[in-house]
Amino acid sequence: MRTLFDAHPNVCIPLECQIIPDLHPTFGNKTFWKKKDILSFYNEVINSTLFGHWNIDLNYLRNTLLEFEGENSFQTLCKVVYYCYHSFFPKSEIKFIADKTPNNTEHIYLLSKLFPEAKFIYITRDYRDNILSIKNADFGSNNIFQLSFLWRERWKLVTKFSNENPSKVYKIRYEDFVKSPQEHLKAMCDFINLTYVESVFNFNSSKEKFYAYYGRENLKRFHGNLFNPINSELIYGWKTKMKTFYVKIADYIIGDIAEKSNYERKYYQFSLFFKLFVKLNLLLIIIKLTTLNKLKPLLPIKKRLF
Repeated sequence: MRTLFDAHPNVCIPLECQIIPDLHPTFGNKTFWKKKDILSFYNEVINSTLFGHWNIDLNYLRNTLLEFEGENSFQTLCKVVYYCYHSFFPKSEIKFIADKTPNNTEHIYLLSKLFPEAKFIYITRDYRDNILSIKNADFGSNNIFQLSFLWRERWKLVTKFSNENPSKVYKIRYEDFVKSPQEHLKAMCDFINLTYVESVFNFNSSKEKFYAYYGRENLKRFHGNLFNPINSELIYGWKTKMKTFYVKIADYIIGDIAEKSNYERKYYQFSLFFKLFVKLNLLLIIIKLTTLNKLKPLLPIKKRLF
């Protein structure tokens, strides 16, 4: 999905990096920027997790940011960072800045407050396929309890936000998108008032540029299917590839709410021992995330977990 929007001539959408929520506590209230403030902001940006994967000229970024000394908002400085990202796809006038960072789901209220004009496209994927994909990747947590907990709590948070702000959120299931990608992409473009360009589906024509910059093996390691044709046959892979025990855990933690997104769980009955085992592990996950201060955006809803 990110690549499709990246291929659009009017969209700037860098690789994922949690710049805005991470830097907001330090710089969010700043309205006047001295040179030292901008250089501090710049240093924090370039040291952000995953920012090193961006195709960006750091000298150009630094010099461009320095042009914004004086009265400016945190939001403006963030937009400058995004504008400096260099896409491998040809661009004309940039009309939209976009961000595809999964962890930003937890900061949807903050992002909406900072950017009142922003709209959100919320893509859900069968929770078991999502968990299986992350567990098989070489990054992030591979803890079945943590992944299930975060899927559930993020879904609840976005659903709450969507109910309060129905005009700001476009919801779509990944499984529906891959069956009719052109139809759904056009609907998403209409939602954000972006001209639909069908040529974005030729995104794989630029794959050699990506391979040259990132390395073929690195891309395959983290984004193995990035340039493959959109294939609906890849959905529901969990049915043959996921361990039964993991499916049961995910069904117990997520199944009841996932049904509200039309995902059918496989298991409904669980022994008392199994329930206690899962709840104990969930409690340990909550303690861990709270200790790491990574649960704050979900605090209003985590109490309803049990």
